[in-house]
Amino acid sequence: MIKIKKKILCIDYGYKRSGISITDSTNKIALGLCCIKSNNLLNFLKKIIIKENIYIIVLGEPKTLNNKNQDITIKIYEIKNKILNMFPKIRVELVDERFTSKLAEYWLYFMNIKKKNKKNKINIISSILILQSFLKKKKI
Repeated sequence: MIKIKKKILCIDYGYKRSGISITDSTNKIALGLCCIKSNNLLNFLKKIIIKENIYIIVLGEPKTLNNKNQDITIKIYEIKNKILNMFPKIRVELVDERFTSKLAEYWLYFMNIKKKNKKNKINIISSILILQSFLKKKKI
């Protein structure tokens, strides 16, 4: 019998675009997957959860430097509840995402990525940083 490895998916949610990353089969490395339109997120999840055998979804939780919610944080909580309602067997974790976009911009600057290609890549790299942070803190 072949045992299919369960994976972890991460979403860096934005009003327009969401960066998506996923773990490797050992759940030790975060890999960039794609950037999608946020209004397509739930349809995307329906497909990817089955295809990749997802058992945990990590959502970036935006906070201010004073640990207060940002405007988009309420939307993140709504998305979390929708995911839990649609996929009751999936565990959903929130992870502090402060500075991930700035770090992603920094990386892209030093990689000399052209401006027109940066928007989607920032979301994907931010998602990787969030997921890698989750993996480091949690012993899966």
